[in-house]
Amino acid sequence: MREMKDSGIEWIGEIPKEWSIVPHKRIMHKVKEICEHYNGEDIISLTMNGVIKRDLTAGGKMPTSFDGYQYVEPEDLLLCLFDIDVTPRCVGIVRDYGVTSPAYSRFRVHGGYSNKYFDYLLRAIDDDKVFVHLSKNLRSSLTETDFGAIKTCVPPIDEQEHISEFLDSECAEIDAVLEKTRASIDEYKKLKQSVITQAVTKGIRGDRPMKDSGESFLHKVPVGWTNSKIKYCAIFSPLCNTSHLTEDSIVTFTPMECIKNGYFENREAVFATMNSSYTQYQEGDIVFAKVTPCFENGNIAIMQGLSSEFGFGSSELFVLRPKSINTKFLFYYLQNDIFKQYACATMTGTGGLKRVSPSFVRNFPIFLPSDSEQADIAEYLDYKCKEIDLLISKKQQYLTEIENYKKSLIYEYVTGKKEVI
Repeated sequence: MREMKDSGIEWIGEIPKEWSIVPHKRIMHKVKEICEHYNGEDIISLTMNGVIKRDLTAGGKMPTSFDGYQYVEPEDLLLCLFDIDVTPRCVGIVRDYGVTSPAYSRFRVHGGYSNKYFDYLLRAIDDDKVFVHLSKNLRSSLTETDFGAIKTCVPPIDEQEHISEFLDSECAEIDAVLEKTRASIDEYKKLKQSVITQAVTKGIRGDRPMKDSGESFLHKVPVGWTNSKIKYCAIFSPLCNTSHLTEDSIVTFTPMECIKNGYFENREAVFATMNSSYTQYQEGDIVFAKVTPCFENGNIAIMQGLSSEFGFGSSELFVLRPKSINTKFLFYYLQNDIFKQYACATMTGTGGLKRVSPSFVRNFPIFLPSDSEQADIAEYLDYKCKEIDLLISKKQQYLTEIENYKKSLIYEYVTGKKEVI
């Protein structure tokens, strides 16, 4: 076992005795070359999956022009040194030529140092949110000078390369497991969607007489199911009588992130802080996102068990109050693949903020079984979805464990706690 020493750096701890401690400015320097006129270069983005070439056809927020972006080259280190507290990944190594936002900081590692090693080391520090604690001002930012002054550990160059090669191999195996697990989660989610769609459009009573639906999106429906529209089954954007509330009244408050996968987080706020821009709802209402990608990702819930009589949420939420339909049946119907696909086709807006049309929701057809069959379908889907959600939860727990193992592995080797033999 090799001899260790105190690095003097809280987030690094002990390091091998022969390793050095130097500031970042001794290891790397900032480079900035502006692309005055964009000419079709690849757009490079820093993501949780590393630094990637962006697919410009996939949507999302985009500038009006890429003029003024900065050039990057393979083996550069790309850092996000602003809004560090809310940025999921603040560092990555560039693999391709292209241009990227001028807001990023591009660093080039000096000769005698391994850019791969320092990519791993900076990722480990980023995973531990060290940069958040070191950042300054309301934007949680670091200047390049601040970053350059931060001290870090430096193994001999041959050990830097040895560690990088080892981690490349180990992380590739871990990433393969992660990819397989994520694919399995996606399959379970597709299964859940399929089960919901089948139940709310075909029923759960096995083979039975069917009839033409008369709708282009749905060929056959069970005999006895009646054609209606959502607006006839539920009140769209219902009013809530809040006149008796005082400024000091406590109400349920649900920003968009509080509503997900059929559940909601019961936050509270003072009524005086609410205004007309907030969406109102009450016990038993169905609330779901109108904006993508939240709509597609299942930000929907039945507001049951509110901590107050009324609730307020984001203006980007639809509210439906069931009146002549089983609440759970409508809740599941709004999650079926057919409704979601057609809803997405009606979305309007720009970039990543496209919204489902309110008129589409109100006028979308819905085929209604009898009250008793609606209740049976809702009970069946409660059971099946809970069963599938449990499987997804176990997979996600395993995913988290593997991701944490990977982070721990990287940290222990880049700081010398473990030695590559």
